[in-house]
Amino acid sequence: MDQKLKDIIESGLLELYVIGALNDQELRQVETWLNKYPQLQSEIQDIEKALGAYGKANAVTPPENLKQVIKSKLSKATDHSVHSNEQPQGSNNNLWKLIMTLGLISIVGFSLYYINRLQNKVRVIETTLIACENELKEKDVDYVLLEDLKHQSNQIVLAEATEKYPETEIYIHNNSVTQKTFLQFQSLPTLTDDQSFQLWSLKEDSDPIPLNVFDKLDGEIIEVAFIENTMAYAITIEPKGGSQSPNLADLIGVFNIRS
Repeated sequence: MDQKLKDIIESGLLELYVIGALNDQELRQVETWLNKYPQLQSEIQDIEKALGAYGKANAVTPPENLKQVIKSKLSKATDHSVHSNEQPQGSNNNLWKLIMTLGLISIVGFSLYYINRLQNKVRVIETTLIACENELKEKDVDYVLLEDLKHQSNQIVLAEATEKYPETEIYIHNNSVTQKTFLQFQSLPTLTDDQSFQLWSLKEDSDPIPLNVFDKLDGEIIEVAFIENTMAYAITIEPKGGSQSPNLADLIGVFNIRS
């Protein structure tokens, strides 16, 4: 829908137009819109139907003799006005009270209808706002990641794939200044349902240190644990959930880190 049409519909003036509650300037404005945008007629019809449905649902059944009472009172009021300027009294007041009550019911019905429309619009705006905030957070995360990868101290190393898994193509971004490490995946071996990939830190005179375990990747780049003074990182295929010592038979690649 055109944004201008949406603004007109959300202005509330169409509802006021239907019940005849516009001032002269507002009335001219709405009539100009109706001439310029014929499709607004369907919105007018929807409003009239909604108010009509509400009126039927909340209608007050008048007394059976109301028609005769009105005719009688109008006749008496006409005759009486010829001879006197006094207002009709007695039971005639009850008639006016009934008419006023019906009018108030109509006003309340419209108010409830309009409030409900406003509440629906507020919910749509709130949902849109939440979506925008979530998208902004994702953009912030992407921006921070980009800044980390562009850092001048970032060291990018391609994994040396093993003969068993020659299709492996993974880059490691290691930064001893920011103390952050990222893995960038281009190609990985296929896992079975009972297997996971696992990253290891290799240091001189030390057993391999078990690090991140992963099998499903949320993206092509993930942040992993940074281990100071690591000489190399390795990735193996392990049983689901990882291991405490590497399965060298399923070593898929090694990253040699420059000191």
